Amino acid sequence: MKLAGKIVRTLLALASVMALAGCVPQRQVLTNTTMFNPDEVSWSTKPGNNTVTGFAVLRTASGEARTCAALLVRLIPDSAYARERMTGIYGSLSQGTTRVGGPAYKEDATDKAYVASVRETRCDGQGNFTFESVPNGVWYVSASVVWSVNHSRGATEGGAMMKRIELTGGQTVKVSLP
Repeated sequence: MKLAGKIVRTLLALASVMALAGCVPQRQVLTNTTMFNPDEVSWSTKPGNNTVTGFAVLRTASGEARTCAALLVRLIPDSAYARERMTGIYGSLSQGTTRVGGPAYKEDATDKAYVASVRETRCDGQGNFTFESVPNGVWYVSASVVWSVNHSRGATEGGAMMKRIELTGGQTVKVSLP
């Protein structure tokens, strides 16, 4: 009878683990329904006289500031394709933040012409970034701030953030993310 009880407890424990595993939310992988049109962003490849500077920071659960130091920042020209992506990832066209494991697009599903239209730079050691010679237009600034929380398991925290900006007439725009 003791053996039967152990087997039942083991099966119940296994069933609980399997039920909990089924409750873990799966990362939502997005796919654009809009086709990228390079003509829609042809304005973005011309040199301009605007500058975009900024800073990206997220806080840990304990309140410690983490910056985008050495990580990529992207300046994405506005297009129907970009608007669909921003809405899918951030739930907004004006600004938003998504945590690690949030909605994302598979890299191999991203249009190569779209990727070529995106400007990139890296944050300096203090989390600052700059884009120079940017033409007039609507842009999305996107940065990631990610840090390791469990080196042995490869666990990370943080996320990505985005803000929409409009540039006109040779201005310098300072962006704070989030």
